[in-house]
Amino acid sequence: MKLRHALRSSLMGVALFALAGLLACADNSDAAAAGGAAGESSYIIASLLFGADTTTTYVSILNSLGAQTIDYAQAREFSGAADVWVHEGSVFIADAESLTITKFSLADGQLTEGAKLGFSAYGLTSFGFYLNAFVAADKAYLLNGAAGYVVWNPQSMEITGTIEFPSNDEHAPLHLFPGYADRASQVRDGKLYQPLYWTDDTYFQYDVDSVILVVDIATDQISSVITAPCPGLDFVTTDESHNLYFSSWVYAAGAALVLQQPTTCVFEIPAGPAEPSVAFTFPEIAGGRQGAAFRYLRSGWAVFSALDGEHAGLDASSQVSDIAFGSNWRFWSFDLASGAGTVIDGIPWNAGGQYTFDIDQKTLMLVPDGSYTSTVVYDITNASAPVPVFSTKGWSTRLFKL
Repeated sequence: MKLRHALRSSLMGVALFALAGLLACADNSDAAAAGGAAGESSYIIASLLFGADTTTTYVSILNSLGAQTIDYAQAREFSGAADVWVHEGSVFIADAESLTITKFSLADGQLTEGAKLGFSAYGLTSFGFYLNAFVAADKAYLLNGAAGYVVWNPQSMEITGTIEFPSNDEHAPLHLFPGYADRASQVRDGKLYQPLYWTDDTYFQYDVDSVILVVDIATDQISSVITAPCPGLDFVTTDESHNLYFSSWVYAAGAALVLQQPTTCVFEIPAGPAEPSVAFTFPEIAGGRQGAAFRYLRSGWAVFSALDGEHAGLDASSQVSDIAFGSNWRFWSFDLASGAGTVIDGIPWNAGGQYTFDIDQKTLMLVPDGSYTSTVVYDITNASAPVPVFSTKGWSTRLFKL
């Protein structure tokens, strides 16, 4: 139960979905620069380790992204979950226990603490950068469940307002839940696109529809609401033309496979005048399998996770959590032009989740094993021939260049 609870938080909401280093949304590729001498590069990654009764986070600063063994004795250790992010040249660390965000600078490989901002006055029940979207140099939106956003300024480190989400009780007993901002929200043309969906407390029951709120960043107002007939939208990616593709995380796929919940699909919001629509369902492109985490790469190619019931030994007695959280997933590549999906043989069976970053002209994907006790960083610049680069302890979900 401890791992499952942490997976929902970090997978994904409790204390803090912290961990792994720094990134830019599930799909942002422009890592910020911070610290270090001219001409030198540093990288930051973090690992969340689940113990029997404790959780520990290690934040490591790396000199390269080549093959290596991370020395955790040199890492900065946090008791509990500590979520890390890089924005506009600064490192930010969120503490779920104190509901604070602290701003750090980096010099000579060391983090120096700066201003701290508290959020305890807003009734937050979950806290971390998995709930936060940096939408401008001086503005960020922190999700307060389905109630709305707390708006804060990462430059001045002050809270500047709130945004209230529209309420909707028509789907009871299911409740409205926001897709995690680090992987599910995307800024395009001055607007933030934020999905929400209806689920229950297990996160394995879904309404067939999700909704996507369109927030005007200049006015902090919700300008429109788009209905998307795909369940559990909790991941977003964008292509060179700025078309947006929304998909689910691993929960919805497990629910569809084991509990006959709505089938998983990819919803597209085009950059041009075309209307938003379902681009395809995962069973259509993965040989009947349910899928998650559709991530565009480049030149018409994408990757996604597919859940394999046959490999899992699915039968009438199977528990959905055992299937969805086990090593029952394979990554597939997908050609958007032809509609053909192909298993990526170079990445073994895994837990289905992934966070992918474009750094130094490489595409790096962080893949946890089935127990979330270790993570392998793969270079998938050539998706058909992925190369394992190095591994980390625990679950790592972010990687930033400093």
